[in-house]
Amino acid sequence: MWYQRPSPSLTGCGAGPVRGGAGGGETETLGGALSLGEGVWRRFGLSRTIFPVKAPGLSAHADEISHCARCPKLCRHTCPVADAEGRETVTPWALMSALYMRDKGLDALSGPDSALVYHCSDCRACQGACTFHNDVPGALHAYRALAFERGDAPEGAVKMADELRDRGTLGTGGPEVIRRAVPEARRRPNARELIWMDCMTSTHFPDIAGDLETILEALDLREVGFYMGEVACCGLPLYQAGDHRGLRAHIEAVLSRIGWLRRVYVTSPECAHFMREVYPAFGFEVGVRIRPFLDLVHAHLDALPRRPASSKRYAFHQPCAVARGLGRSKEMLEVISRAIGGAPREPFLHGPRTSCSGGGGGLAAILPEVAGRVTRRCLDALALEAGETLITACSAGRHRFEEEGVEREGGIATVDWISLVAACLSEDASS
Repeated sequence: MWYQRPSPSLTGCGAGPVRGGAGGGETETLGGALSLGEGVWRRFGLSRTIFPVKAPGLSAHADEISHCARCPKLCRHTCPVADAEGRETVTPWALMSALYMRDKGLDALSGPDSALVYHCSDCRACQGACTFHNDVPGALHAYRALAFERGDAPEGAVKMADELRDRGTLGTGGPEVIRRAVPEARRRPNARELIWMDCMTSTHFPDIAGDLETILEALDLREVGFYMGEVACCGLPLYQAGDHRGLRAHIEAVLSRIGWLRRVYVTSPECAHFMREVYPAFGFEVGVRIRPFLDLVHAHLDALPRRPASSKRYAFHQPCAVARGLGRSKEMLEVISRAIGGAPREPFLHGPRTSCSGGGGGLAAILPEVAGRVTRRCLDALALEAGETLITACSAGRHRFEEEGVEREGGIATVDWISLVAACLSEDASS
């Protein structure tokens, strides 16, 4: 029988409501008697947002913090950061216990120790292994905000937040990338449905802009344009840094530009999850329906040609945001399998148990050495065979793989799922 241990709330705190699911109310709250294993992974298979994001303050996580402090580390084996660092101090249990002790008046997570809450990649593997589905990353983000306000955030977090506030985006991408790759006819300022190309993709993999155009043209999606606004980032790095004040202003700027639209299709699954879940959690009313770009392609799955099995060999890394955030493992595999003429090889840890690439949580910008260790362990788990090309569905993860892969004999070859679909449609059109 499922049993929830009664526990006191944090001082002056009460559990807040669960909110989220921008754009259509597809959020599913996990409740009831779910057994560890069967129930959790069964739920992971649904095409819905799996883990709703709570209100941004620590009060919303009071019961979760109390539960974690009394737990015998049942999620310890899932944490890629603790595994890479090889120390208990940064396990989900230790960090949540530190939050609990701090509330009880003990000196925990103060001064330089505040940086410990940044040792998280937002992969949510711990949440999937937890009987209560405790939102450990959400609680850590809530404390990051306090650390940022006090001036205790790591230097990398401050720099990341400063760059985004100053420029409206990160990296060297942005609207210029789209202008160079997309014909003027596709730049429809009055279109009600737009593609939001994330700044990681536009910076490191700008050719994907052309692939997006190829897909839209081949599927005859004439009503869909590209977002070309100067505020070209969803604001996720501000959230990762703990700059909630800056994030609120940034969300207002984003919604002032897209709030009137019917739909926005986001290329990054992590950004799509963030916009769908965190925007409403911060109290913003999001009228536009925000979807991952995968949804648009999967809705036209029957229009993708059935190709014969490819002579190339592929392995696929399922991003955390696809499998655990958006719950779209099945849809992603269906699209990729159609594009390459068969299912790609998946590692032992795949789907909802996928290994973390080290590209999330702002880890690469804030703690690059730790991110490198996480990525190398993920590559070890993928165990790429000679001649295999690694399919990715997250530009942050792909960039991590390519950076760390150069150190490996022969390097590694990567390709984005969007490029595979574009190639599939191009070959069909020319045949």
